[in-house]
Amino acid sequence: VGLTALYSFRMVFLVFWGPEREGEVRRPTAVMLAPMVVLAALALGAGFVQTGEGGNFSRFLQSALPPLPYLLPAAAHVDAVLRGLSAGATLLGVLIAWVVWVRLRGRVAETPALAAVRRFWLEGWGFDRLYEALVVRPYVWLARVDREDAVDQLYRGLAALALALHRALSRTQTGRVRWYAAGVAAGAVVVIALVMRL
Repeated sequence: VGLTALYSFRMVFLVFWGPEREGEVRRPTAVMLAPMVVLAALALGAGFVQTGEGGNFSRFLQSALPPLPYLLPAAAHVDAVLRGLSAGATLLGVLIAWVVWVRLRGRVAETPALAAVRRFWLEGWGFDRLYEALVVRPYVWLARVDREDAVDQLYRGLAALALALHRALSRTQTGRVRWYAAGVAAGAVVVIALVMRL
């Protein structure tokens, strides 16, 4: 609630109390107006759903969510406290927005301490550095240490075997058609012998 009040009134104070800015002003198109009209109508009309004796919306939900009488007395006090805290947080957010963007004109971010806080927020609250330190660097270190393990040796051996077979078979490619025909004939004899044997 406090943050919503803060950024909402920051916008209000920058627009109505901030320095004048020139630029192209165009009327919004229907694509921009339609969602705003729907949201405005729902925001204005949503409260009427709960009006009436006992609240229409509450009565509608009673079949699925029956009231719990033993919680009602405590809930009334909790509800009042939460409403008060919510109103206080809203007023505090408006006050902070007024102080920063009307009274100080946004210069509060120029102080070294708040500039460091702003930089900290822009850097993802330090999670990038934390992720780098806790995940990335240990993983890279483990990959370097484990570079010569048995699994890697197995794949290197398979690659060396494939290379040796390639070199051996490439020697059979001499360009002499008679040797190719003899190889095909020998292969056919071997295949026929195997078929006859089985």
